Amino acid sequence: MAYRADLREALESGAYILAGRFRASQQSQAELFKQEYLGYFARKGRAGVIITPKYLIYLIPPLPELNINYPIRNDELLALFFKMPS
Repeated sequence: MAYRADLREALESGAYILAGRFRASQQSQAELFKQEYLGYFARKGRAGVIITPKYLIYLIPPLPELNINYPIRNDELLALFFKMPS
């Protein structure tokens, strides 16, 4: 992750081009992922930010108060993809 951002920044950044879900890649890592990533982002009210050459990706925890209109489970992060300027 490049940095952490305020959740409102992530949700109010304009029109994303793709949404998806991030979760632990292996079941054996699921509890650690939930505690370390989901727990941190939820407690701090933050989103993780990944920067790639093509996309800016916000990883958002599943907090009920955000009223996210995308089906994510409590062991996943919502990933919003924004196109990077060319």
